[in-house]
Amino acid sequence: MIAIIRCALLLCWLVGTAALAADRTLGLLALPGVYGESPCQDIAPGEVALYAAPQASARIGRIEVLQGWTMQSEGGCSGRRVAVRFDSQPDAVLDLPSRELDYETPAALVLEARAPWFRLQMPHGSAWVQAGPQDRYQSLADLLRDGLSYVAVPDAIGWDQPQGRPQARRWARGTPITLRETRFVGEQLWLHVDLLSHSVCESPEPAHVLVSVWMPAHTESGEPVIWFHSRGC
Repeated sequence: MIAIIRCALLLCWLVGTAALAADRTLGLLALPGVYGESPCQDIAPGEVALYAAPQASARIGRIEVLQGWTMQSEGGCSGRRVAVRFDSQPDAVLDLPSRELDYETPAALVLEARAPWFRLQMPHGSAWVQAGPQDRYQSLADLLRDGLSYVAVPDAIGWDQPQGRPQARRWARGTPITLRETRFVGEQLWLHVDLLSHSVCESPEPAHVLVSVWMPAHTESGEPVIWFHSRGC
């Protein structure tokens, strides 16, 4: 009976955190303990404890390495599998959602940051981890400023200001941008961006600004409106 109650509580918590977060990625967390310090690094399998809340004393599961990197003959690597296993259901193993931070460098999706605690996207819902000194968090603003950023959704809409007036023109997926500033309005993150005529990958000639607009950082379903090329050109 106790096990059933615990399982039910965990299920309610997972569903609740999923609805609250709306799967909005606010940054990426590099986890060298499971992904390695550098691209394709072969490391001893490690694990990261998962918690239901910041500063919780009892873990609810773990992130672990199920399979190491396989080196490719043409260069690069593939096949490393990092998964999630909850203590209430130890036989259920699902892949940890991730995005590439840099070349062959996956990172976990952060939904909320209270350093050193970070709430990560799980296969279902979310869970908290306590970052160690080797773990590295980069906010969405940092990622978009440092990388080759672009419109990541079709028919993106620009606004004159956050929650202001939408503009008529729609912007195609792949349109290059530079980030000017960010602003939270309530819980919604807005991005002030310059939409560019071309990227440095397309031409060495200096790009000119087509227009400066505000865009919500996420769609209603939580998908990032702007993302970056993790491998450069």
